[in-house]
Amino acid sequence: MAAPLGPSISHSHHAMTHLDLMHGRDYSGQRISGWLVQEKFNGLRALWTGKELVSRNGERFNAPDWFTAGLPDVPLDGELYAGVGTRGRIANTLARHKSGKDGDWKGVRFMVFDAPAFSGGFAERAIEVALLIQETRPANCFAVRDVEWSLPRLRKELRVLHKSGGEGFILRDPSAPYVAGRTDKMLKFKSRSLY
Repeated sequence: MAAPLGPSISHSHHAMTHLDLMHGRDYSGQRISGWLVQEKFNGLRALWTGKELVSRNGERFNAPDWFTAGLPDVPLDGELYAGVGTRGRIANTLARHKSGKDGDWKGVRFMVFDAPAFSGGFAERAIEVALLIQETRPANCFAVRDVEWSLPRLRKELRVLHKSGGEGFILRDPSAPYVAGRTDKMLKFKSRSLY
């Protein structure tokens, strides 16, 4: 009998920092059968520590209160994103970290792809992220959807994504725990992965 779903928080990650972020490697022919696929957004990596929004380098984003209102008191790993081709604009306005002006944050979304403090494999954590965001309903925060595709389908979808200006996909081992640093349980699938 499966254990009931519900946030099982790992005690080792209560004080989450940017140094605890998980980073993927490039796909280079690894076996990925059964892995989950998420779109790779070309935004700014961000960590909601449970109290504040920080960059991958640990600098605090001066997000307005309305942007962080409703975010839960648990760490969330994601990206600040405002659509295809907007990374430069986001970097110029938000990466200054001094800017908390509402205008700079209009249209920016916090795309959450993981919850580092939850135990279990990625597939379990992804469910927890979706439930948590559905429950707390933060205004500009969205759970990134994941799917399971075969390698031929993944290559086909990557070509379609490129035509619309997208960057690529992140592949994740569904059973992998959240670990700090680079891991081969999370792979970047971009244009060079086609050949």
